[in-house]
Amino acid sequence: MSLKPSLLKFKFEDFESLPKEPGTTVRSEKLTDCHGNAWSLRLKPNGNMNSDDSEDPMVALYLYNEGTESLLVFVSIILRDALGKVYREETFDGIYEFKANKGNYGPNKFIKRSEVLDGENKILHDGALLVDVYLQFKPAPNSLHTQPSSLSSNMLELLEKGEGA
Repeated sequence: MSLKPSLLKFKFEDFESLPKEPGTTVRSEKLTDCHGNAWSLRLKPNGNMNSDDSEDPMVALYLYNEGTESLLVFVSIILRDALGKVYREETFDGIYEFKANKGNYGPNKFIKRSEVLDGENKILHDGALLVDVYLQFKPAPNSLHTQPSSLSSNMLELLEKGEGA
């Protein structure tokens, strides 16, 4: 059993002018999914500090659980072009546990910065980088409650009364 999926739409205004120092993190606004959980997306517009791609840095993205409960989630991060077509997609392998107020997890080499800035790719929307995050939740094992079956007691009662034979 899984819970209703949720879509979060993150926006990083004026991508080209975001900090160019490797390792610098830009934090999105907090968004709330359809279950009331708060999330943010951490963007490193010029890659990680110790990255081996300094000549053509890779944009890094990290999803962050801003809530007070750990969550089990299947995640897909999607970048669309100006026409709405999927340009790049990164799907996490399996279910990932996002710890409360932690869970920094995501692709550290999502897309080349130069690729984002190349106008021919039409990735930026009026200068903004838009990132869709799809979340499919898995309930915690102890959160599922089922009613005990009354089948055995009903069968015993029928046998004792001699009914239904």
